[in-house]
Amino acid sequence: MELDQILDEEFAQYSTAEAVARMEDAGVPASRVRDMEDVFENPQVQARNMHQTVDLPTIGSMEMAGSPMHFSRTPTVIERHPPLLGEHTKEILTEFGYDDEMITELADRDII
Repeated sequence: MELDQILDEEFAQYSTAEAVARMEDAGVPASRVRDMEDVFENPQVQARNMHQTVDLPTIGSMEMAGSPMHFSRTPTVIERHPPLLGEHTKEILTEFGYDDEMITELADRDII
């Protein structure tokens, strides 16, 4: 929290372009965060036909960038939505040897 406040105050002094330039000048890899409109307007995203629509169980249809990989004989497609937070937690913990009782205890203690 304290570091967040310090960084917020420091970065508030600069435009996005200025902040990115200062980071790059210091040898820190940096880029501005793009919103989805920026992503879909990107010429590379358009040229590679990466604009996809995915159905999410919580909100319905959502537009997102698809895979940049395009193969001649193996098309890349989005077959399902990105996982929801915690959607596969139980299955993953079970694979690592946790039983139902241990998983329930972790959930009850807000660890998972």
